[in-house]
Amino acid sequence: YDWAWHIEALYSALASLANPPISSRRLGLAILCLTLLTPVLGTAFVSLRIPQIEREVFSNLETITRLNVDLIENWLDERRSDIKVLADNSVFVEAVSKLRQGNRDPRLTDTISRLLRSLYDTHGHEMAALLSPEGRVLIGNDHTLLLPDRLIALLPQAAAMRQVMLGEVTLTNDGEAHMYIIAPLFQNTGENSVLLGFVMNCVSLESFIFKHLKNWPTPSPSGETLLVQREKNDIVVINTLRQQ
Repeated sequence: YDWAWHIEALYSALASLANPPISSRRLGLAILCLTLLTPVLGTAFVSLRIPQIEREVFSNLETITRLNVDLIENWLDERRSDIKVLADNSVFVEAVSKLRQGNRDPRLTDTISRLLRSLYDTHGHEMAALLSPEGRVLIGNDHTLLLPDRLIALLPQAAAMRQVMLGEVTLTNDGEAHMYIIAPLFQNTGENSVLLGFVMNCVSLESFIFKHLKNWPTPSPSGETLLVQREKNDIVVINTLRQQ
């Protein structure tokens, strides 16, 4: 029994040496170090993480912007193609040529009007008209009588370049954004080309472009895409915002 008691006491002494009690001072010092170390580690993590987050955000914004730009450019190319096809239509050109020569056959006017209507009946253009080389409306619906001065100023450039031209975005009285598109109408007469006038149409940006820009592709309470144009010394936002 005495031997067993001594052995148990020896084991207790060895265990106390292997696991010495931690003093309250040492414990408090350890807690203080951890308390001071936590914000330092947090600050270091944030400093390393913020540039990465910024790069990811800017990369996403660049991708979204490029997709929107490509979509708008493709849409405008389609609208250019619509009016170019009409300007190159031999039946349309011949009818306009006869009209310009003084032929008052009602069938000519009907043919021209029917082909103009095909732009807004088939391709969704708001209006279309035939203009004289000076910019006077020859055939068109009532809305085409209110042509912006800036559009008339583009006619000589379109004729000289023989290209479809896009006008600036204009607002109607009810605040709806439209864009005018004009194409020169030439008739080839041997070695020369005669300017017969211009085909003009007008497209609304509300139904497709603005509607698309309001749909942000990722969850975001603040993401916005702005369409702007320069007016003299000002930059004007022309599309409606998502957050309005």
